Amino acid sequence: MLVSVLNKFRHLFLLDKPAQLFIEYNRTFFGHQSKNIDRHVLVEITTMHSSQIALSRFAHALNLKYPSSITAYSPLPSSLHYKILFKYTSLARVYQSFSDKFLHSFSLLNKNSLRVYNFIVENVLTKQDLIDLCIDGIYIGDLIYDHYIITNRLPTVDFNSHSFKDCVKSFAVMYEYWMSFFSANSVTAVLVTHTCYLLGLPARIAIQMKIPAYEVKLTDVYRLSQENPYSHANFYTYKEIFDRLPLNTKKHALSMATQSLRRIYEGKQNFDQPYMTHSAYKSDNNCTTFISRKKNVRILIAPHCFLDNPHPYGKHLFPDFYEWFHYLGNLALQTDYEWYVKSHPGTFIENLGIIDQFCSLYPFTHIPHDTSHNQLIEEGINFVLTIYGSIGLEYAARGITVLNASFHNPHISFSFNLHPRSFREYSTILQNAEKYLTIPIDMDQVRACYFMKYLYYNKDIMSKLSDSFRLGIQPYTSNFTTKSYCYWLSNISSLTEDKLQNLYRRFIDSGCYNIKELLLDDKYL
Repeated sequence: MLVSVLNKFRHLFLLDKPAQLFIEYNRTFFGHQSKNIDRHVLVEITTMHSSQIALSRFAHALNLKYPSSITAYSPLPSSLHYKILFKYTSLARVYQSFSDKFLHSFSLLNKNSLRVYNFIVENVLTKQDLIDLCIDGIYIGDLIYDHYIITNRLPTVDFNSHSFKDCVKSFAVMYEYWMSFFSANSVTAVLVTHTCYLLGLPARIAIQMKIPAYEVKLTDVYRLSQENPYSHANFYTYKEIFDRLPLNTKKHALSMATQSLRRIYEGKQNFDQPYMTHSAYKSDNNCTTFISRKKNVRILIAPHCFLDNPHPYGKHLFPDFYEWFHYLGNLALQTDYEWYVKSHPGTFIENLGIIDQFCSLYPFTHIPHDTSHNQLIEEGINFVLTIYGSIGLEYAARGITVLNASFHNPHISFSFNLHPRSFREYSTILQNAEKYLTIPIDMDQVRACYFMKYLYYNKDIMSKLSDSFRLGIQPYTSNFTTKSYCYWLSNISSLTEDKLQNLYRRFIDSGCYNIKELLLDDKYL
């Protein structure tokens, strides 16, 4: 117990050697920045160390163009106790190496935030009400929904719970705080690490007030807007961009995608998707047969994580994954289909427990999550359900019908999946699934989509600026430790810092949605 307390104290308040070196490097690199106390570049305070590197440098680029105070803010309500102690933490000292001041909101309701709280509690009666929720013309329902899911580790919203009221209280406090701050201060830009949860709230308000807002990470930067307030949503134009590529480039791109898909089905991992630590296609020599083939329609449900961010790209045909499963379960009771569920092998154990609960209520067969998809395909799965998952591409490449339950999915610009635009259309397709067992699937479209998603847009911007960064921070968990500082300090040079600043300035001026649009050409092919 004492050791645990001491370790926590050391982590919170003591700087390790990498952090000390990073702070010293920052002070040398940034020097004396131009400051204007009447304007603010708002920078989110995050414990993700790699994002701290990116936020500091992007804020510096903005500050050189629009001289402002670089103001670091806490994205969640803060107690007085936290505000007093924060300035003594190691995190604060890292931020002091590149920012001018700190902002902390308090966690107590006032008259105005109570108005927001009461409005939500009185008007949100259903999950769809919450998803559709706007206040002062600002769409915020998905932020509250997803924040509740991840902070409580629950698969759906319970309006009668104290935890939901606490979540709404936190939102109301932050909403009123930011509305007041933006109204009373001149804000140059807002830099966030996520466009979801309450972390995304300052960006949503900034967008409404026509203040530039960006999601900034070391690998990427996105410009957020009313039209697209989400990051990683390049996919609406995948087909349009691919069709404009030179013929020779397209041929080479399709060949690359073919090779990558082959490696996926061979069970390889960590090439185009380095964050993926488990292969869903690796053979486990399982002797058990799971698919009975007694019915003509054999459906595989590919679940998402029930406990995190149901709405990364916007609304779906269902409020969340939990409601989707209940709908499918009730339909399974009415149809003469075989129904199977298999999670990704890297799923959280809590998800498996939730699926077991559904399988006890409905005629679903829960296939072990480490079973290879190759086995299920060979045994005869012929219809797949997902909200927006990558299985839509992987099964289509094997000639199998995939039905998405969201119009905001990475395959939407192609026709190799079914993309119903309404709940009614979705239900009609499922109730008549036998008619859709063979749909036209253009394999070149599948390969083009793979190329756009995993090869064209998936290059780390730092690896494009310097070969020293080509491997990225490995493993992924090191992004949340001071190993990120070691990685940066070991590979950075003054030339690469200059290139990065130039790229950031070009992006700020460009109007592009994604910074990678400035780096895209066919040379890396």
